Amino acid sequence: MKPGIKRFKQIAEKCNGNITEMAVSFGVLRSTVQNWICEDEEYKEVVEDYRGRLLDKCIKTAGLLANGIPSYEMVDNKTVFAGWKVQPDRNMLRYLISVLGRNDGPSGAKDMARKSEKKEREKGAVNIKEGGGEQETPKIENNDDSIM
Repeated sequence: MKPGIKRFKQIAEKCNGNITEMAVSFGVLRSTVQNWICEDEEYKEVVEDYRGRLLDKCIKTAGLLANGIPSYEMVDNKTVFAGWKVQPDRNMLRYLISVLGRNDGPSGAKDMARKSEKKEREKGAVNIKEGGGEQETPKIENNDDSIM
């Protein structure tokens, strides 16, 4: 029997939106919970919300790993850096920059420019002729994206 939305939210929170764990908690098959989610938009939103919350926690933890945890001490009534409780993790930092910063900065701009050029090549761009009017630019068959 399908639970009410209040009970569904409680279990989704407890299980962080993990459908298999939710099914165990309800004593039903995983496919049954999947059906509830597919049939009812409110149930779907609940699962997506708790999965999003879990992802946010993971990103926060990854940020702590990437930045490290500094240690401070008092010297002459001033707080000064004294080293690291946990060293910054360079690999995590690189990963976060490559994934979360994908569309920012120079590499993201190149990707966007490449996509724009490719779209123009595929549809055939239109140029303005000197003296007015339009002239169709022929399609370019070069699919090599290494130009940039």
